[in-house]
Amino acid sequence: FCPVSVTPATDCSERNSFTPLTGMTYPERIRELRQSKGLSQMQLAKELNISQSAIAKWELGKTEPGASALILLSKFFNETTDYILGLTD
Repeated sequence: FCPVSVTPATDCSERNSFTPLTGMTYPERIRELRQSKGLSQMQLAKELNISQSAIAKWELGKTEPGASALILLSKFFNETTDYILGLTD
């Protein structure tokens, strides 16, 4: 099974990595949004009621936030999920 990608890919191995349509990736975008509010990873984790390690992994690109986490981030930062994912500027 090869998951759907935002951009066309020639084979499945290329489709397993997310390619943003803007210059910023989701790890960079999440870090930028957090820092723009002057929050540490721990402070953001407490605000969203999630673990600090989850935020660290997102910011390092080790894992991707799931749908429910994206909604939490979107509401907290008052940004669209597309913006957080790097699909729009």
